[in-house]
Amino acid sequence: MFKKLSLICLTLFSSAALIAQNNHSKEYQSKLSATEVPSQEWNDWFNQEVEKFEKNLQTGKVNTVNYTIPVIFHIIHTNQNVGTFPNLDTNQIKSQIKVLNKDFAGTGFSYTNCPAPFANLISNTGIKFCLARVDPNNVVLSERGIVRINANTQGWQNPSTATLNLINYMKTVIIPATIWDPNKYLNIWISDKPASQTELGFATYPAGTNFSGGFPSAVGTSSTDGIWCWGRAVGDTLLAQAPNHKGRVLTRETGHWLGLRNLWGDGNCLTDYCNDTPWAKQANTGCPPYPSYVNRCGLGQSPDGEMTMNFMDETDDSCKYMFTPRQTIRMQTAMSQGTYRNTLGLNTSLCAAVTQTPQAPNAGFYLNDVPCVNVPFTPINTSTGWPTPTYQWSSSPAAGYYPSANVAQPSITFNSTGNYTLYLTITNSVNISTYSLVIPSVTTCPAEPLCLDTIQIIKNTDTLTTYLAATNSLVLGCQTGYVGYLTGSNCFKDKEFAQFIPANTFNTIQYPQVNSVIVLFDANGTKPTSTLSPTQISCKLYGGTVGAGPSSQFAIKSDSLVKIAATTKTNTIKYCGTPNYTFTTSRIIPYKFDFAAPIPLTPSIPGFFAAIETPYLSPGDSINIFSNTKTNTSNDSSSWVLQNATNNWRTMRYLK
Repeated sequence: MFKKLSLICLTLFSSAALIAQNNHSKEYQSKLSATEVPSQEWNDWFNQEVEKFEKNLQTGKVNTVNYTIPVIFHIIHTNQNVGTFPNLDTNQIKSQIKVLNKDFAGTGFSYTNCPAPFANLISNTGIKFCLARVDPNNVVLSERGIVRINANTQGWQNPSTATLNLINYMKTVIIPATIWDPNKYLNIWISDKPASQTELGFATYPAGTNFSGGFPSAVGTSSTDGIWCWGRAVGDTLLAQAPNHKGRVLTRETGHWLGLRNLWGDGNCLTDYCNDTPWAKQANTGCPPYPSYVNRCGLGQSPDGEMTMNFMDETDDSCKYMFTPRQTIRMQTAMSQGTYRNTLGLNTSLCAAVTQTPQAPNAGFYLNDVPCVNVPFTPINTSTGWPTPTYQWSSSPAAGYYPSANVAQPSITFNSTGNYTLYLTITNSVNISTYSLVIPSVTTCPAEPLCLDTIQIIKNTDTLTTYLAATNSLVLGCQTGYVGYLTGSNCFKDKEFAQFIPANTFNTIQYPQVNSVIVLFDANGTKPTSTLSPTQISCKLYGGTVGAGPSSQFAIKSDSLVKIAATTKTNTIKYCGTPNYTFTTSRIIPYKFDFAAPIPLTPSIPGFFAAIETPYLSPGDSINIFSNTKTNTSNDSSSWVLQNATNNWRTMRYLK
């Protein structure tokens, strides 16, 4: 429904992936959650595991699993009586467990009011939670799932101390000193907080059984894995404080603990890696009406508005009630591949005994989107019944099934265009049930581009190319000064440089658009001379053709040269074509010009130009930009320069 492949970020001598999750802006990070943004290495690892899990799910090698996770709440207090905040009573903790179980089962209190476009995306994650029955020494707990810890007797600072960095204190002092074995328990710490602290909770992301990238601080370890939550945001009893008074802070942090990202990807219209959640520009607050923020990330990106009712947004507790199937797949992946997850949820001895009574089967399934001809898809099976039913899939017209039509979630392929009806019949010892779904207008879908960037024209063995002579005795000022033009000198005071982006890099996208342009500045020649009146460097987008050069300007974004030059230098660029693109020296400044709103492109255009304005009026300021070392043919006209003398664009092929 919401293909998160159609937002393209085109770059000048750079790549789309440079705007990946580590290039987030603080403006768009969470204001209610202190959960850290995970590293790109973790991101790459976990997304690969999700992809493998989904493929195995489609081929029947694995199935989604029902987990019941034992939870221990570490209640940190300062000698208050039980029931006096923050020493929460048992009823408040029990109410939180009920909220978690409803939310992760897809039966949140408001789900019946879900807008029609999102209604079939409410997912039962298969994950439940229980209060731990025994401690790590197998001693029965007097209060199930609760251990109370007096900060005073431990010699700790009061968590509500105004000057205390509570997040850091929890991570470095309290949590390591009190954590129970994370292979057996989900550890949740509850405490008060300083009044000025806006964050209500944080969680650690799952470590990996085969993650070789070490332990970035966002990832849980044997001494840090778990969740912290402010006591006023726990459960739905009277001690909870509106608007976070329905237990959804812990639901959201548990989502992070199971590998989910914020809906807005911790940046301006970045991805949460779930293609069934619409694109979101940033965190939403309050209780937005439906639909809200239609296509705020660009045409076609959220035609039904943003999914403000998703638990991974920052809207009020009373307005959130859903996870999606793709989020479920990420959580199921975390449970199967997480170092401190894959042993959880399968040992029911830590919980109270659970007995299951026979239940009549109830067949049901849905699809995320209309399938494409000859492209395998997997229905989301929502059937219930006990004992576990047997399954029989069929369709009219006939379809292909892998590994067979008798598994819970087969990979199905429609072989021709037209309308289909898909049937599922399930049977157990109690009864039989059948469900059918009409699937209209199965068509051949357009190909999705795999990589949208321009960095491939640069070689990591390239050196800077001087297109113009370093000095010129015939031109005033060309003997000294005005350094740094593109990859050589700018003694001619040329105004702009433009690189052509051909249509074949984006014309297979339904709604192509530009979100950002990333320029690879060279730190050796990118210098500001004054911080008092900083020079502005503008990034511009133009129409035009490769043969005729730039025409009309249709977008501009400016930033301070001081800010650009102060950006961290690197020798490694990460992008979708080659994840690790390493140069010999750490002198690259990958600077992102982030447009206020995505710029839509007309699919019929031959392409467009991305241009950078030079500080041509300031002899003391300079920029250098990495360029390819004439890797194109001799008649290449993709690079153009706006000359100062004539104010006309001229192809650089004549300036080599």
